[in-house]
Amino acid sequence: MYLVRAQALLAFAAAVAMASKDNPRFEPDVLPILTTYCFTCHGQSSAKLGLDLRTAASTLKGSHNGPVIVKGSPEESLLWQKVSSRAMPPAIYGQKVPEADMEVIKKWIASGAPSVTL
Repeated sequence: MYLVRAQALLAFAAAVAMASKDNPRFEPDVLPILTTYCFTCHGQSSAKLGLDLRTAASTLKGSHNGPVIVKGSPEESLLWQKVSSRAMPPAIYGQKVPEADMEVIKKWIASGAPSVTL
């Protein structure tokens, strides 16, 4: 009985991992990218232009200048425009967001910017 439960749990975990790759979610997929590349200016100690990228809700709220995400449309989303054009993060902070991570952000926005894993 325990073996059946363990197998079912492993199958479920594998399905969630696969779904996450194809349909990124904020907390497990996008947040680690934003933490690494964006929090210097838009994180806990700073929220330049009022843009706080620490939660899905605050990211979707946007900045003092308005929304940075247009659900379902990366091309219309300021966050995607800035990251994909390499305008953000600024060169003074060194690293740019790698292509694979940019693709996660793009897929997340394209899929409607979902917040939770399940």
